[in-house]
Amino acid sequence: INEQSLSNDVYIIGPGDLLELIFFGAPEFNGEYKILNDGSINLPLIGRLQLSGSTVEKATKLIINLYKNELLQPQIYLTIKAARPIRVSISGEISRPGIYSLGLKNESNTNNRNIPTLVDVVREAGGFTKDANLAKIILKRKLPNEKESFKKTTLNLFDLIKKGDQSNNLYLFDGDIIQIEKVESEQKSNFLITRS
Repeated sequence: INEQSLSNDVYIIGPGDLLELIFFGAPEFNGEYKILNDGSINLPLIGRLQLSGSTVEKATKLIINLYKNELLQPQIYLTIKAARPIRVSISGEISRPGIYSLGLKNESNTNNRNIPTLVDVVREAGGFTKDANLAKIILKRKLPNEKESFKKTTLNLFDLIKKGDQSNNLYLFDGDIIQIEKVESEQKSNFLITRS
């Protein structure tokens, strides 16, 4: 596991995502294509193609490369039309540890979609226990196209509560693993002093 920043990560395609493909010069292939449970997609002329675990950029390059044998100058625009629910696990000093499925929420009367954040899953899991170390929350994230390879970072939500600093309230990705550490006894007394 690599200790890295997770704030610049890009979306990883997975089963349940609905993709929209626009083929410039071949509009008969334009349409919406769903990623199946096995992580594949069925494309005209190409057939079944494994895309799960790829980023949008890598998937686009792969599709263009495959269509080079079928079309003269394939130009393709790929977007995520509808994202699958995000499943994350949360454990440690949390009221209800477990695996949570968090969908994208549509704000009423707008087209604005909210992506779940760390605070959203903490709320869903019933909040922190009294022994939670808010300055040491470990988040592990799967690497694109890698089997069981993760990178991790340590987040500090104490600044969010005390100062309103949102920088550690990261957007969650499918498969994220969150571990809430237990506060050490001397840290607990310092935390109680700073709260008074």
